[in-house]
Amino acid sequence: MASSLAVLVSLVCAALASGATGARVELTRVHSDPGVTASQFFREALRRDMHRHNARRLAASDNGTVSATTQKNSLNGGEYLMTLAIGTPPLPYQAIADTGSDLIWTQCAPCGDQCQQQPTPLYNPSSSTSFGVLPCDSTLSMCAAALAGATPPPGCACPYNYTYGTGWTSGIQGSETFTFGSTPADQARVPSIAFGCSNASSVDFNGSAGLVGLGRGPLSLVSQLSAPRFSYCLTPFQDTTSTSTLLLGPSAALNDTGVGTTPFVANPAMAPMSSFYFLNLTGISLGTTALSIPPGAFALNADGTGGLIIDSGTTITSLVDAAYQQVRAAVVSLVPLPTSAEGSAEAGFDLCFSLPSQTSAPPAMPNMTLHFDGADMVLPADNYMMLDGGFWCLAMQNQTNGAMSTLGNYQQQNMHILYDVGQQTLSFAPATVRVGLTRIHYSDPDIAASQFVRDALRRDMHRQRSRFGTGTTTVSSRTRKDLPNGGEYLMTLAIGTPPLPYQAIADTGSDLIWTQCAPCGAQCFQQPAPLYNPASSTTFAVLPCNSSLSMCAGVLAGAPPPPGCACMYNQTYGTGWTAGVQGSETFTFGAGPADQARVPGVAFGCSNASSSDWNGSAGLVGLGRGSLSLVSQLGAGSFSYCLTPFQDANGTSTLLLGPSAALNLNGTAGVRSTPFVAGPARAPMSTYYYLNLTGISIGATALPISPDAFALKADGTGGLIIDSGTTITSLVNAAYQQVRAAVQSLVTLPAADGSDSTGLDLCFALPTTTSAPPAMPSMTLHFDGADMVLPASSYMISGSGLWCLAMRNHTDGAMSTLGNYQQQNLHILYDVRKETLSFAPATVAMASRPWLLLCLSFLLLPFSAVPSKPSRGIRLELTHVDARGGGFTGADRILRAAERSHRRVNGLLAAVTAPDPSTLLTGDDGASAFPATASVHASTATYLVDLAIGTPPLPLTAVLDTGSDLIWTQCDAPCRRCFPQPTPVYAPARSATYSNVSCASDLCEALPSARPPPSRCSSEPGSCAYYYSYGDGTSTDGVLATEAISFGTGAAIHVLAFGCGTDNLGGTDNSSGLVGMGRGPLSLVSQLGATRFSYCFTPFNDTTTPSPLLLGSPACLSPAAKSTPFVPSPTTGPRSRRSSYYYLSLEGITVGDARLPIDPAIFRLTGAGRGGLIIDSGTTFTALEERAFVVLARAVAARVALPLASGAHLGLGLCFAAPEGRGPEAVPVPRLVLHFDGADMELPRASVVVEDPSAGVACLGMVSARGMSVLGSMQQQNMHVMYDVEMGVLSFEPARCDDL
Repeated sequence: MASSLAVLVSLVCAALASGATGARVELTRVHSDPGVTASQFFREALRRDMHRHNARRLAASDNGTVSATTQKNSLNGGEYLMTLAIGTPPLPYQAIADTGSDLIWTQCAPCGDQCQQQPTPLYNPSSSTSFGVLPCDSTLSMCAAALAGATPPPGCACPYNYTYGTGWTSGIQGSETFTFGSTPADQARVPSIAFGCSNASSVDFNGSAGLVGLGRGPLSLVSQLSAPRFSYCLTPFQDTTSTSTLLLGPSAALNDTGVGTTPFVANPAMAPMSSFYFLNLTGISLGTTALSIPPGAFALNADGTGGLIIDSGTTITSLVDAAYQQVRAAVVSLVPLPTSAEGSAEAGFDLCFSLPSQTSAPPAMPNMTLHFDGADMVLPADNYMMLDGGFWCLAMQNQTNGAMSTLGNYQQQNMHILYDVGQQTLSFAPATVRVGLTRIHYSDPDIAASQFVRDALRRDMHRQRSRFGTGTTTVSSRTRKDLPNGGEYLMTLAIGTPPLPYQAIADTGSDLIWTQCAPCGAQCFQQPAPLYNPASSTTFAVLPCNSSLSMCAGVLAGAPPPPGCACMYNQTYGTGWTAGVQGSETFTFGAGPADQARVPGVAFGCSNASSSDWNGSAGLVGLGRGSLSLVSQLGAGSFSYCLTPFQDANGTSTLLLGPSAALNLNGTAGVRSTPFVAGPARAPMSTYYYLNLTGISIGATALPISPDAFALKADGTGGLIIDSGTTITSLVNAAYQQVRAAVQSLVTLPAADGSDSTGLDLCFALPTTTSAPPAMPSMTLHFDGADMVLPASSYMISGSGLWCLAMRNHTDGAMSTLGNYQQQNLHILYDVRKETLSFAPATVAMASRPWLLLCLSFLLLPFSAVPSKPSRGIRLELTHVDARGGGFTGADRILRAAERSHRRVNGLLAAVTAPDPSTLLTGDDGASAFPATASVHASTATYLVDLAIGTPPLPLTAVLDTGSDLIWTQCDAPCRRCFPQPTPVYAPARSATYSNVSCASDLCEALPSARPPPSRCSSEPGSCAYYYSYGDGTSTDGVLATEAISFGTGAAIHVLAFGCGTDNLGGTDNSSGLVGMGRGPLSLVSQLGATRFSYCFTPFNDTTTPSPLLLGSPACLSPAAKSTPFVPSPTTGPRSRRSSYYYLSLEGITVGDARLPIDPAIFRLTGAGRGGLIIDSGTTFTALEERAFVVLARAVAARVALPLASGAHLGLGLCFAAPEGRGPEAVPVPRLVLHFDGADMELPRASVVVEDPSAGVACLGMVSARGMSVLGSMQQQNMHVMYDVEMGVLSFEPARCDDL
């Protein structure tokens, strides 16, 4: 059975954010040979598990032999292999990933016949420049305890001897750089990992070259990366193609539905039990029957025996005999098949059954529930029964050799499992960092713009001069000379353990990360935060002089460094400088505890002498192209920032590193990309980001600038760079004079001397200090393949009655610089892997709001997170209902949309008037005398989605609806009454994966039925009945069931609860049922565990192009998106059926330039559940509460100022006759803005009016309603709309839907 499982290692995410790609490590299941049958695979797994259990039993009884220098961990042949690389240069190899042990080890040359055969070359420490013997007194040394505080002998190397059941390994402890990632684009390096360098090993490690321990001890990968938690999600055992994810760090979070959490049990202090993850299992149920298992069966005894652990390296769960026999007996009582000794012999299991044939489907079995302390883990039959050929076996084993039980990985499949080592809890669910930048100086409201610009120009001048120095600055022999001076943005971070917060300049023009260190004395500048003291941090280390990141490595030229070598540096930055020693430390990023993530082993400068020109910071963070920069050390393939407007003293700017630093190139309007120009090889120019600027235009006029004015010359002079630390763009003289002359010719104001007050060369006098400057055309910078359009506010600056050109003449050098003033309000992406710069207009003024995270996160480690499989995302294509059944004219479509909208709103309101469940009577058949009223009108379909149901899959078409929860389709079981549908009716009897839902289940309880819960139990024993009625007479009646459902060709299959309707009236517009996307537990969103979803509706008049629907991580917007919070839905009383709706807070409407006199309370959801505004996919035309609609209609009519026309044939109330001799496109449409809480939605013309050319009219695409308001799909067209159900936020931005 082949299975390739991808594991992503990350110390931050996103939310999974991210659909990010990040550093990816491939995992292969041991014995994943496609020629191996399931029974052979499990027989081998059981053999390995037996040895694993034996090793644990021996350890618990202290009968295992362990050398004096060893810690005895317990595994034999874990089940998953991960690919990584060791050393410098990196040597790839495969190792077992195991939660039941700690040591990371690999075989080392020379080894001889004492090493096992492995598929990759042996690692040779002498061939790596980053290997070091781990000091015997290191906190991670196994010899530290034996030393008992004594000084180790010279040249001490700590030996170890580990035994693992039938396997063992021995060698010495070392320290090395490890590389994670399967491709060069994904790779990231982590230095100074303590590991075992083995020169003798047994032969039972399953084709690997070693092991990576993920246990609870200090030597594990989890502990060494300081990861507070980790998680994994294992794909089904029968799935040989899908991938799984392993996440380490803050991004290892469960955002799934139905999360259960149970505490870890305190470990025994003795090894190896101290590494295990013990859980408190209190009982087991099969179906609704609790098994008679003694209460103490899984208790951890005082002597360290007993208990239950969860383990990734054990395949099959083992239970102590008292528990196993109860499970076995319960399974035997439920399976109506003969037992098979042949099956037991072939698969190695104790209990197997014979199926009628090798292709027969096994009978239905209830779920098994493992009752942990505070949480129930529900296992479907696929997680405790194994099917192979003609045999069906209980995939558990009896633990007769010892008293410890183990939860194996077969029982963990299709589950997202989180180990929170910080909180000491395990969480599980069915599988289905941003950094703020603060501008220096201008954040002080008392500093005038002119003074700020003058100071910025002074810094920029020094910065430019330092770039052109050819030897005029003094640099020590051990230094590398990077060149910033007082960059304009400060970032907050923390250093050391415990972390000490401080602020540092973020600078794209240099590499070194440095901060001032105590003791410092008079040689340090004053800083607002306390000095960092290395002696107070438990994670500080001097960077070895022969480290690949050492500035001294070049001086050593490969020679061994002297004992105690520490690399000194002296860096000069224009008018500033700093000197000190290189170290290695743990850095913490994130503004609040929820955002924080720690990154160990970052090389930095520990400065004990510096100049005084660092603008209130405590150091600098280099973001340049060199190896010492934060970008390089984190292995971030890209980074981006978005700088708030210069006059905005309150907003914060966002810096993103890693895969989430994307411009959403397919969904963001105006994205442009230009390649970086290869820079000179020598420092400091090798650090800079050079661009090819080919020309400049103002308005429509191209300025006569020589083509080679910005060319980078062979001697390294010239060129143009983009820089975050330079404020004002500087241009070489030939270009600047052309820009200056063009601006001067366009401005009709008198010239003024602003050189003293601003330092700028060209200024104009405004009439008064409060006068607005005149209009100016945009300036366009023509780069290679991309134009950057700058509004006047990005190249002119006003203040104190002056209006000045915010650029300067570069007379003393041949390099031009694009400064951050010209980058404001742009989202700028540096893709260092693809060697391109991309940019797009962006709005970041709301970035400080905690819920405006969208898909953005600060990926703090080179390992960036990919969500677990259910969150990797689904893409669907939505078809407009009018595209099927066809032949509709434009007027027909408008009329149909208007009718649907009216019926839809009435159906949405119908939930309010439903009778109270307590007043309903039930008939003899258990059905309600009054049916439940569903919160959607079934025949108002706007968008249809294709899916497949059952095994084998049957294609179906269903209505997509954000206003309801239940997924349902018509069923031939048999179908007493079914309405016509375009595809065959689904027949449960023909599917091998259909299963009824019990009337006592949580899924049945989640039905929003008006029927009292006991009456949900239908005449069919144990089944859960439902009955939905819709406002137009459409209804569906049937039972709740589960079934395999897939979306799209070759897409993943999900087992979902759905309504199997056998008595259905009415119709659903060329479909067979409905897919609910609402906020309740039965919706597709909830059942898939998707934390967000998005869609983009193509234009109203386009019936052929499908609209994309994205679930999970692909649902991602750019930083330019606007966001507004959802309003909590009613959850109690007769209006609780509206709990599925997505309510928004509409605060007002603007038409033209005037805010309409509409009382905001009209759109407010009352405490009684009345009113409010929802966003809805099934309503075409926005419906506004009547009092608001009347005000809006009058305002639109007044501004259009054309004769009114009848719109009766279109079903719309406000229409205008086109001007004589012209079409409806000539009807002027005023600006229309919907003001939501925190976000304005400005509607383009196509989202305001619909046109009927045959009648020569244009009509307002909105209707009047009473009782509630609805934002319809027409007003959402050409807009990417994201529902972040986890954060409770709706976000939106303009988009070309067919590009998503």
